[in-house]
Amino acid sequence: MSTSNFRIIEYEKKHIVDVNYNVGIWNIWDFEHDQYIHGYSDTQILYENTNSAILYQRAKVPFLPFISYRILVNMQRINKYTSQSISYSPFSKLAVATMTVKPITESKTEFIMNYKVILHSYFKFLAPLYRLMIQKWTDQTWAEDLPLKLRRQDIIQKGFKDFYGIESSNQKKIEISIPLPKLKSNNLFLLRKKITPFFKEDEKNQ
Repeated sequence: MSTSNFRIIEYEKKHIVDVNYNVGIWNIWDFEHDQYIHGYSDTQILYENTNSAILYQRAKVPFLPFISYRILVNMQRINKYTSQSISYSPFSKLAVATMTVKPITESKTEFIMNYKVILHSYFKFLAPLYRLMIQKWTDQTWAEDLPLKLRRQDIIQKGFKDFYGIESSNQKKIEISIPLPKLKSNNLFLLRKKITPFFKEDEKNQ
């Protein structure tokens, strides 16, 4: 493939936040909040296991929220600290988001978000606009996620456990397992149940 056929746009942002490392991992792999916090009006989980997931989502265009489009997202946990999503949309050949969560102390974590977008050759002249869109989307997503991280840190320290409530106070250790438990009332699996009947056996084992 000739490099003249595409244009790569890269953007990276770093933050240090007073939360446990596992709170950051939870935020990345919690797909339920995407619909309500980030505006992905229809998120469907086609598959997930302990280190990967395939999502089918409807996203909005930054600066143009009245325009939406479908994307297929492949999520992978590369290692203990790094998760990566690879998606394809009508506006790019490939979009790769690499999210690294590095513990500094038990209650302080560094977040490194790196985004690479490969534009189709006929979209290359829009590269400056796409860079602005990526920056806006990154900053907006971070601003929307930060209160969730801080609130999650606070309630877990008070002894909260998902689907059980507060069990004990002054909880010292924060743990997480993927895939995350989900509300039975959510609609994240409607499409999967229709198109992939072989997942029924897998669901029994979750």
